[in-house]
Amino acid sequence: MKWLFLVLLLCVCPFVGTSGAEDLYIAQTATGGDTGVDCANAHAVTFFNSAANWGGGAGEIDPGDTVHVCGTITCSAIQTDGLVTQAAGTSGNPITIKFETGAVMTCGVWGTNDGTRATGGAIRINHDFITVDGGTNGVIRNTANGQGLANSVISAGVTYSSSNVEIKNLTIQDIWVKTPYSDVLVGATNGILGTNAPHSSILIHHNTIDDGSDLITHITATTGSNSNIQIYNNVLSRTCTGIVIASAGVNSVVDNVQVYGNEMFDGYVWWGPADECHINGMHLFAAQSGTDITNLKVYNNYAHSNMSTGCGVANCYTHVTAFIFIEGTGGGTITAPKIFNNLLVAASGDGASNGLLYCGLCTNPEIYNNTILGQVADGIVFDATGIVLRNNIISNFDHMIYAPGSSTVSASNNNLFNAFVNGWTVGGTTYGTFAAWQGAGFDASGLSAAPDLNATTFKPNSGSPTINAGANLTSLGITALNSDKAGVARPSSGAWEIGAYEFLLGTQGGVTFGIGWRRPR
Repeated sequence: MKWLFLVLLLCVCPFVGTSGAEDLYIAQTATGGDTGVDCANAHAVTFFNSAANWGGGAGEIDPGDTVHVCGTITCSAIQTDGLVTQAAGTSGNPITIKFETGAVMTCGVWGTNDGTRATGGAIRINHDFITVDGGTNGVIRNTANGQGLANSVISAGVTYSSSNVEIKNLTIQDIWVKTPYSDVLVGATNGILGTNAPHSSILIHHNTIDDGSDLITHITATTGSNSNIQIYNNVLSRTCTGIVIASAGVNSVVDNVQVYGNEMFDGYVWWGPADECHINGMHLFAAQSGTDITNLKVYNNYAHSNMSTGCGVANCYTHVTAFIFIEGTGGGTITAPKIFNNLLVAASGDGASNGLLYCGLCTNPEIYNNTILGQVADGIVFDATGIVLRNNIISNFDHMIYAPGSSTVSASNNNLFNAFVNGWTVGGTTYGTFAAWQGAGFDASGLSAAPDLNATTFKPNSGSPTINAGANLTSLGITALNSDKAGVARPSSGAWEIGAYEFLLGTQGGVTFGIGWRRPR
């Protein structure tokens, strides 16, 4: 009887739950035998957009399946959506939309809109557990939207209104193309847009996006909370604001937000004489009564190049709000943000009216190991209480720190300051010299000196005073801070460098001491 049971078990088990994940292929129109087994036999886009082809098992789109995008997909008309999800994946079994090599989605203008924002795009995600993967070189592109082009309307590349969404490896181009230094604008134009109901567990990473008003935007516009938002390793250019995260519904809270490893540059394209666009590298804000962004970490980002210069008038930078702009407004607040390892570099004559880094209506902000290099205006501006600053390089500004009104600094030490005009303002007091700043009880172990950084990489040169001059912050328990912006591990004991980068002997002065060797402590 035991043997019979074993034989029956071996016979039955392989046929239980074996439907498995499928790979299905779609193209503009059906190809070959229209079986969906590969690009040569792809289903048409209309197959994807029909609910009848979702959730039915083999040959249909189910949790765990990957839908491959083949060739060039175009729109049926401007301001229409391309691929629209019809059902959800499940936890551990998302439905993936993956671009095959060379796949492109192109339209004069992608996406429906409600008159204020896009409601759709080349890809419209309406359901949970969906992944969009651009693969090797997948592209979404508008071809005729912008100033002086055939259309000038609201648009987006990808939109989502659901949770457990991942969007990666895409190139999104020309959502709305603007002539530099002009005042002609349109409503919100986004590379990737999440809006409406609260949505959690969002990953947006390794995308390259250009030409739109707000390139990556996540908005909670209704009452409620969402969490686990990560936006990282994206390259964003020619935009008014590279990244927007907004807690904008009354009493809404966005929790556990991480924005890291992104590069943002060339905001000058959106400069205009009437200041219709307040240029930012990123803008993270809580904007209604009771709103908050909690457990916020902003790190390893690089904002640089020309944000405003070349406008043809004096003080172009006054139309730039900040390279990193974090604020509570309208009754909202930002609780205990951690901002570290960021590299903010202003081009010649460039700057920002609220400092390269701004934290407004923040409580207990922690600012560690940033390198902030300016030309004009202020370095860091606060409207905040309980400010903590450690291991930062702040160089070549009017004010190093400008925190007027009721702002308070709880601790400031091991920072390097260089080339300032008015020094430091906290509350109602201005400290015009480094000695006066130290006399107020700040930066006893800080430095007033040129940082001596490589002109291209902004890493310390061999003689830099930043080497071994930073505090060891391992005890804070911030895992990402225990490595520098380049991923080099900081020592668990002994001094750190000041600024975003550690010093490596193997990379300095053309002399090889052994890859990864550190300067002796």
